[in-house]
Amino acid sequence: MWKPASPIVIAGHALTDEEAWWHEFMDEFYDLCNGAVDGDWLTTICYELYPLARNVDPKHMAQIAHVILKFEPAEFVERQHAARAQALHLKASGPWKSRCPGPWRERG
Repeated sequence: MWKPASPIVIAGHALTDEEAWWHEFMDEFYDLCNGAVDGDWLTTICYELYPLARNVDPKHMAQIAHVILKFEPAEFVERQHAARAQALHLKASGPWKSRCPGPWRERG
């Protein structure tokens, strides 16, 4: 289980290891989002991640979560489509070039 390097004390109260993990995770995530994040949403994310990642440094976990969650679903789908299109283009231009005509290919 992750433990802070030194106890985290807020308003004279030393946080438990779990509270410290939550505190470190949420602080890092807020920083990565420049404070523009819904607190209730972030609490829910933290609640779901903690049981899976309590052995992982919370700041590192916040960085991973931020990268994953920063994509809008539509943006993610566009990226998947672009990757598939690129893969098809590379395959079509290689030695396995398809004989199937399509609007995107010149007819020879």
